[in-house]
This record gives sequence, C-alpha cells and structure tokens, in this order.
Amino acid sequence: MAADPVTVSGPLFDGRADSAVADGIRAVRADLAAEGQKLTRQAFAASIRMPTGRFDASITAISQTQTFTSQGGRKSYTMPVVVDNPSTETVVTTEQATYGPWLEGSGSRNMTTRFKGYHGFRQAAQALDQAAEQTASDTLGPYVDRCNQ
Repeated sequence: MAADPVTVSGPLFDGRADSAVADGIRAVRADLAAEGQKLTRQAFAASIRMPTGRFDASITAISQTQTFTSQGGRKSYTMPVVVDNPSTETVVTTEQATYGPWLEGSGSRNMTTRFKGYHGFRQAAQALDQAAEQTASDTLGPYVDRCNQ
C-alpha cells in the first residue's frame, strides 16, 4: 500500500521564516544600538559638570564598517553594542568629539593622575548587558509571530 504524499506549507517551508528571522536580527541590533546610545548619554549626563551639549550630541550608534576619522592622530572611543560579526558590529561612539581611554578612565595616565575617568561607556555597557535580554525579547515578538503564521 503506497503512502499518501505529504504536503508541506507555511513560513518554515516557503522562506517567510528565514526572512522574519533576518528582519528580527536587524531590528534587535537597531533597538540595542538605540538603547546603548540612550544609556551612554544618561551615564555622561550624571558626570559632566558643565554640559554644553556638544559632547552629548556627538554620541551616536553606527556600524563599525563606517570609517572613523580622527584629527591629529586622536582616536574615537567605542562601546560594542552587538558582538556578533566583527565586520558589521554596531558600536556607540563619540563620532565628532574626541574622547579616549584617559577620559574613560582606562588609560595608563589614570594611574598617575587624580582624574580617574568618567567611566560613561563602561557604565552604559553594563546597563545595556542587563537590559539586552528584555529588549531583544520585546523586539522579537512580532517576528516570531510571523514565523507562526
């Protein structure tokens, strides 16, 4: 006796699930980058005594594939947001303002001076680590629903 042929259909078999997963990953990356940017601004708002707004405006989330420009050999400080693929990693950085290890408190000069650094990126990274699972879960809901249709 011959078995009846099996018919498969739905998102898992027609490519919609793959598309939903890819879209979900992009959405999580964007939401985590936005959250990292917000947390970095909050960390610095609490520690900069006389804010002019210039530094705050320079904090942005970008793809690491963009070129960092530096003036006079100064380098930008970055905080990884999603460490998944180094070629497309998203970072929070001070794109236009100069901010380096000494200001963050991770440079060798901090051991010999009274200034121990702002630690804004470190504080933001720790807060983002704590919030990441919930942020990803909240963001992925609609994409998971697309896989179940």
